[in-house]
Amino acid sequence: MFSPGTQWVETTGCAGTQPTPVIDGVCQGGDVARRSGWGGALPADDDEAAQRIVAAARRIVEETGRAASVSEVTRELQITRQTVYRYFPGVEALTNAVAIDIGTEIGEMLTSQLAGITDPVDAIVELLASAIETVRANPVVADGLTRSAPTNPVVAVTGSASREFTVDVLRHLDVDWVANGIDDDRLDELAAWLLLIFEGFASRQQGEFPGGSEIRAFLRTWLAPSITAMSNGTAHPPA
Repeated sequence: MFSPGTQWVETTGCAGTQPTPVIDGVCQGGDVARRSGWGGALPADDDEAAQRIVAAARRIVEETGRAASVSEVTRELQITRQTVYRYFPGVEALTNAVAIDIGTEIGEMLTSQLAGITDPVDAIVELLASAIETVRANPVVADGLTRSAPTNPVVAVTGSASREFTVDVLRHLDVDWVANGIDDDRLDELAAWLLLIFEGFASRQQGEFPGGSEIRAFLRTWLAPSITAMSNGTAHPPA
């Protein structure tokens, strides 16, 4: 059950005063954990430990342009594979966490840029165009979008977790969605639609799509009628 490198220490308040297995300094026998490892800089709690793992994986992504392996993360943080698996059951879960971390940073920046825009068409056009431009300006992220591997951290940004994230970004805009005829169900559909459009544009090579005012005019031409129909209550779901 425990690896040959597992330490056994006398502990109190973890599993009683008895020999207890410790992996990366984390007592495996109870609720109170003694910690060691982590290069000597111990995390204060589980949240900080998970954040450090994600940060290490992201550094590897940014340095290599590909998903981080569990082995690379363990070497970076001086911990064992068991510790990584305690917080993330596999590479896919860790990759999704990195994607959400990147997406959150981009989302916060875009929300700040769009402050004060209350028209739904203006807000969505600018949100989508800015997101595409931001991602394309990042060589690591842009390169990742051209690869279809399931563990690609950038491709993962268009998964189910990112749909919820996109809904959250939309809700933080200065648009009164309900007043514009877009309820929670429609906002969820809108988020899914925007993610598909985003992936279609952002995964293209540079030069395959317009930029600046051209992409905004293009998006407005094709998005505005649908959004206006939602606002007017004239859009109907398929039978």
